[in-house]
Amino acid sequence: MRSYIENYCGTWKSTSGYQLEIKLADAEHVTVTFTSAGEINPMLRPWHDNSPAFEMLGSFDSEGSSTLDVELSNEGAEFYLNLSFEPYDEKYQTLTPSIIQRAEDEKFRKFHRLLGPLDSFNKCVL
Repeated sequence: MRSYIENYCGTWKSTSGYQLEIKLADAEHVTVTFTSAGEINPMLRPWHDNSPAFEMLGSFDSEGSSTLDVELSNEGAEFYLNLSFEPYDEKYQTLTPSIIQRAEDEKFRKFHRLLGPLDSFNKCVL
């Protein structure tokens, strides 16, 4: 039997060309690589010493909203890419992204644009 988090695993591409590569790490975690539209290498994160957005930790909230929170910065910074499945998507083929950060922590706001227009990601069939 597949665990729910495995539905997130695979390659995903947004309508604007951004890409996610999600791999299973354990029962509640995945690794996520984020690539900007038109690029072949992971996006550099200027808010995180220009480290590439390669194998970032994604944590599954199995008790709450059943979404995936991807740490965009170092642990404890509370800057996340949140991924959830579209309502009524019984085949788990479309992800809706959003950004989560502390309301009082404005330092990350200027970097939101680097994550793209936050349009839906569709699962790629390989």
